[in-house]
Amino acid sequence: MAYGLVICCFAAARDGLDKTIQYTIDGSCNPGIFSLVSVPNIVGCVGAAIIIIAAIATPIAKSQHMREIWFYVMSGGVMLKIVVMEIARIIQMF
Repeated sequence: MAYGLVICCFAAARDGLDKTIQYTIDGSCNPGIFSLVSVPNIVGCVGAAIIIIAAIATPIAKSQHMREIWFYVMSGGVMLKIVVMEIARIIQMF
C-alpha cells in the first residue's frame, strides 16, 4: 500500500497538482495541466477516498470473503484513478 501511495504522489507531481494548488491560492506560478476543480481531480479524490476506506476496512473485516471484497473495492479505486487520469492526459495532449 505504501508503494501505491508513493506512485500516486509521483503522478500528482508529474501532473503539476502542487502547482495548480499554489496557483489557485496566490497565483505566483503557472498552473499544472488540470484545473483544481476538474473531472480528473474530483475522480482522483473519490478514488483516494475509496482506497482509504477499503484500507481501513480490510483488516477489520471478520471473514476472508469480506477481506477479498474490500480488496476488490480498493483495486477498483486504484483502477478508476489510473484510467481517468491517463485518459485525461491523452485528451489534454490533443
